[in-house]
Amino acid sequence: KEQTRLGQIKVLTNEVKKFWKKEDSIFIMGDFNDGPDGTVRKHLENEFPLQDAWRNFHTQEETSHHAFLGEEPNGNRIDWIMADKRVKVLSAEMDKSNRSGKYPTDHFPVIAKIRL
Repeated sequence: KEQTRLGQIKVLTNEVKKFWKKEDSIFIMGDFNDGPDGTVRKHLENEFPLQDAWRNFHTQEETSHHAFLGEEPNGNRIDWIMADKRVKVLSAEMDKSNRSGKYPTDHFPVIAKIRL
């Protein structure tokens, strides 16, 4: 499984490099199915000048995948917003809202405000 994720991020990296100009800001975000200290993340940070919007404001990790239960004590934050190191991240949070205990997705959306 880890080998598959690493293969997938290498494909993404190669595709991004086809059109990304180093003078342009870069943002890569989504569900990476890997924790923030995993090999997928390390690969991205080695290839691009990225910062984790979440870690700028939170020292403690939270799980972003919750299987529609609202919490997953043994999970990881597998949803990331990786922002160019040259931009200022103003805030980052997870939207844990629900309606009567029902969640619209099995992941908490990660939201960041960024100044370009």
